[in-house]
Amino acid sequence: MSTTYHAAAVVGCRIPKSKIFLTEKVRECEHNIPESRIKDDEFCAKCGKPLWVTLHKTIPEYNRDMNTLCTFRVFDIEWEDFITVAGPGAVSEVANDCEKPSQLIHLPASDVRKRMERGLEKIGLWDDNEFGIWAILWGS
Repeated sequence: MSTTYHAAAVVGCRIPKSKIFLTEKVRECEHNIPESRIKDDEFCAKCGKPLWVTLHKTIPEYNRDMNTLCTFRVFDIEWEDFITVAGPGAVSEVANDCEKPSQLIHLPASDVRKRMERGLEKIGLWDDNEFGIWAILWGS
């Protein structure tokens, strides 16, 4: 078993996970239960199902399989409260200390900012204060 360490310099935008990963409380049981009992009971007395379940979902623009948000690459470090969204051509990445970093940052930061602002503003996720150069470290 081996460990690989990764580091990336990302020109992009940080977005709170709470804006990407959503939860919704919905009724699980369809029985007609008086409103006064719904607050007190966790389970339906007729069928035994929970009265409420919490559904976890993401916004439609986030593709978890491709790790993208509006076509921008996403860095999602599990223990962080934010995801970092990289602008187009705005990542320089290295794995372990013996490899050369990839040379992917080839656009001026102002161009990256304009493209990201256009894409993320449409879905209400753009924040001027969260745009910048971010260092991301993780292991696998």
